[in-house]
Amino acid sequence: MTSQEIFDAAGNTGNMLFLSSVRRLVKHDQAKLGGKLSDEALEGADGIVIPAANWLQDSRDLGGLAKRLEKIDLPICIMGLGAQAIEERKIKLPEGSQRFLKVISERCSSLSVRGDFTAEVVASHGVKNVTVTGCPSFLWHVDRPAEVARIISRRAPLRVAVLITPAGDYIQKQPNLRTHLTRKLLQFAFDHGASSIGQTELPLMQVARSEVGADNPEIAAILEFLFERPADEAAKYLRKNFHLFANVPEWMTFSANHDLVLGTRLHGVVAGLLSGTPSVLVTHDTRTVEMGRQAGIPTIPAEEIIRGEKIDPDQIVKQSDFTAFNSRQRTYFKEFKDFLKNNDVPNRLADI
Repeated sequence: MTSQEIFDAAGNTGNMLFLSSVRRLVKHDQAKLGGKLSDEALEGADGIVIPAANWLQDSRDLGGLAKRLEKIDLPICIMGLGAQAIEERKIKLPEGSQRFLKVISERCSSLSVRGDFTAEVVASHGVKNVTVTGCPSFLWHVDRPAEVARIISRRAPLRVAVLITPAGDYIQKQPNLRTHLTRKLLQFAFDHGASSIGQTELPLMQVARSEVGADNPEIAAILEFLFERPADEAAKYLRKNFHLFANVPEWMTFSANHDLVLGTRLHGVVAGLLSGTPSVLVTHDTRTVEMGRQAGIPTIPAEEIIRGEKIDPDQIVKQSDFTAFNSRQRTYFKEFKDFLKNNDVPNRLADI
């Protein structure tokens, strides 16, 4: 498959982590996957499980999904619903999204949301039966919580994997926070020969897989803007160090061969933590801030990375509390299991 075909089919490859986690943890005789909720897919079903993401936004209307769910007389369990904004402020949801919340609320004991901010957004629209669980991605192992077992590495320098979230427009005359952050992380990765793990970055994927070269004027402009290096040098870095994964086990195996996973992508950081690798989330919006709090993920504010003189992996690992993360994950695992029990969802999560 070409990079374009992968991108068209998967969109954000991070989605496969929470989708596969939900499929693994829900006990079922037969599951039909897909978002269309066709009559054929629903035939013989006992209920609907919705793995959700950052769906609650003032610019996104979930009215179409609400209309379809209203016509289905089945219990619904939604997991990991999140609200997203640049800052923790009140979000006014479109009418269709408010209707979506009401439909789900009526079909379940409680809605699973990612954190306190999302719970406040949902409550402000009249839905009170909410349980703060975090994201189901952390439950991927099913038989045990996520745990970082090896914190101190003898390798020098540390082997680092970087995760970025570019802005919609790669080149900006007035760069926003995400663009400043992307450039800082990529330039660190270039200077130190660090790995980069992609999720949605189509132009970088195409260069890494030699589908397009630095002689393409549009690509060259993007590379020179992001890396502040000649385009051919940036392309050489990407061909050697940029990686994309089509399944979770390969992603975790790759992460496990590093001493630190650092970046802005929640699910890239989760993959690192699930592999047992010290991983730190760079927070840049409400979604990353609240998941850091709820899951106990070690975090660094975006501004600290941008304004800092340099990125120091050794110092980042030393300042991050992975013992607290491990402790929080045991509680997180138990709380999610309680949520599933209260919503009558059979599950494979171990008793710990």
